[in-house]
Amino acid sequence: MLLRYTNWLIRQHKWIVIATLLIIITLASGIKNLSSTNDFRVYFSKDNPQLVAFETLERDYGKQDSLFFLSNLIIKISSAKKPYHSFMS
Repeated sequence: MLLRYTNWLIRQHKWIVIATLLIIITLASGIKNLSSTNDFRVYFSKDNPQLVAFETLERDYGKQDSLFFLSNLIIKISSAKKPYHSFMS
């Protein structure tokens, strides 16, 4: 059985290569429709209670990324202000 299959593969190698290329081209044509997003809201409906609570929290207290940028800004400002010590006085 394996010998018959191997012989068939060898005899039909051109058609197998053509069929494989056609399958690859067909599947690759859909790549342009693929996309990626880091917004988790796409997984929830608009009336999801957890999403509504999270959006209320963001509206009341601000967004998470704002806190991250603000903390980085504070760290950069505080590290830039180095105290001046005069050892020559």
